Amino acid sequence: MIKRNCSDFRDPLALKCLYTSLVRSLLEYAPLIWDHNNVGHNDQLEKIQNKALRFLCHKCNIQRLPHSGYDNILKLLNLESLNVRRHLSYNTFLTKLLNNEIDDSFLLSQLNFKVNSHYTRNNHLFYIPHSPKNQTHPT
Repeated sequence: MIKRNCSDFRDPLALKCLYTSLVRSLLEYAPLIWDHNNVGHNDQLEKIQNKALRFLCHKCNIQRLPHSGYDNILKLLNLESLNVRRHLSYNTFLTKLLNNEIDDSFLLSQLNFKVNSHYTRNNHLFYIPHSPKNQTHPT
């Protein structure tokens, strides 16, 4: 739809706004529910973003090497990859859950944190290092 209706557009900011509102919003819909852990699915989503950015580069005369990645274009347009945005969404949700901004006792009960039992305080007043086995102690 953007290609058909916006063929005369040359402003990168306008095309970026159209992309983020019409395309990226669909690609990022409910990542916590869909949980795209499958690499093939993630690659398909990234290909859609890459195709949209190729179109944007073509329309705005932004130089890009054929068959190259689009990291430079993302930086130029101040965008992140979909993978980075998914991880940001996961981390934001987890932070809100842990800070009780989201009230869901079931999800909290499903979290399984492994905490190493490393004590930072010693029970003894002074630290006495253990001596090697073969070392003799003066009596």
